[in-house]
Amino acid sequence: MRRLRGLVALAALLVACSTGVGSIPGVFSTGDLRILALDPDVRSCVVSAGIWLGVLGEGFGPAAAWESGDHTVTFPPNPPGIRAEQVQLVGNTLFMRVPEGVASGTLVIDAGDLGRAEIPLTVEGVGGQMVGTICTSNPPANP
Repeated sequence: MRRLRGLVALAALLVACSTGVGSIPGVFSTGDLRILALDPDVRSCVVSAGIWLGVLGEGFGPAAAWESGDHTVTFPPNPPGIRAEQVQLVGNTLFMRVPEGVASGTLVIDAGDLGRAEIPLTVEGVGGQMVGTICTSNPPANP
């Protein structure tokens, strides 16, 4: 019985660590990277090419690392993924523009040694087929 309690405690610890402190449900993050909010909340709406996504968080690192491409945002289909060409860090919010050719799957934010985040996305179907509420977005101040 003691061993069972130990295994249950270990499992609970692993679950708590894998979701990341300060992360939101359905979003996986590692290291110092924490995702606090999504704008729009892509967990409950359908994404289309051309809109801006805002990810509020901690541990993104310096803006220069995003501008130089050292840190990356990759949209599905994974692998190999479609790298976001327009990424901008404004304060604690990372903005990215959804590129053409994106599919439903996992958006990957890779902040190098600082951490990584995975966010599930549902993308508007081929031919504009509706599968849910369409996301609307707020672009950064200077996209």
